[in-house]
Amino acid sequence: MTYQHQHKLQDTIFITGVGAIGGLITGLFCKTSQAVKLILKDDEQLSLYQHTGLTLQINDHLETYSPSACSFEAVDTIINQLIICCKSYDIKATIDNLKPYLSPDCIIIMIHNGLGVIDELLPAHPNLRFILGLTTLGAYKSKPFTIHGFTNGDLKLGPLSGTYSENERTSLITSFQQAGIKTQWHDPITPYAYEKFAINCSINLLTAIHSCKNGLLLKQLPRLESLITEITSVLCAHGIKIQQDDLLKTVIQVLNQTADNYSSMFKDIQHQKQTEIAYLNKYLVKLAKVRNIPTPINDELIRQFYLKTNPVVQ
Repeated sequence: MTYQHQHKLQDTIFITGVGAIGGLITGLFCKTSQAVKLILKDDEQLSLYQHTGLTLQINDHLETYSPSACSFEAVDTIINQLIICCKSYDIKATIDNLKPYLSPDCIIIMIHNGLGVIDELLPAHPNLRFILGLTTLGAYKSKPFTIHGFTNGDLKLGPLSGTYSENERTSLITSFQQAGIKTQWHDPITPYAYEKFAINCSINLLTAIHSCKNGLLLKQLPRLESLITEITSVLCAHGIKIQQDDLLKTVIQVLNQTADNYSSMFKDIQHQKQTEIAYLNKYLVKLAKVRNIPTPINDELIRQFYLKTNPVVQ
């Protein structure tokens, strides 16, 4: 049997990483009766889910769904479509664990922060097809499997590896759009990935160091401008078309729109969890070294970050 370009809209969509965004996407798919199966990290998480189901609240509307689920150890079927909403540092291990069950032509959509994940994946999995998902959807988790969602954002999908038929692209986009998620296909996706990366590098690390909401960075504009200047110079050296003034304007807009929010990096520190700094500012420094560009501002901020988070393991 060949799997080549046989993916249909009605294929079961497997989802792993059922946090805020993963839970929101799952709930929206369930709401529109699309076939979904969750892959949960262990039996303990599976047991909790089986007791609670997945509750999604959007505005004042609250609904509980119970799509089928299994733990990683209990996967026993071929996967044709997989959505991963894990932290960047967990994605390679996730793919490694699921590899025996991924069809030769499996479509894997990764929704995560930062850059560098695909660099880790391709040497080990050169033949798998990876799509990057960049979303401005908003969601937060008030407790496990209870998600509060905001659907006024969108989703950009684009290829990181492999080729995709017209039918596959249309099916994927239709699948998300049927779930009420504004979705577009972008090839190349790279310019959008670098723009989001630049925004996250500008905001997350500073909020983590200062333990503050996003909006408070508006009171530190000179420091923010210096950081953005350094970020822009590194990305421009790698051929990314990004203007310093445009990035600053976008970052200020994001800070105003999310003034009362805490960045994911701040929350990770607060909960003593591993952060994604290796895929954000540390990855930027790595890019800079390739072009022999000094990054004194990022170097100092990263130093401050480790002083603050010690003994949290990064």
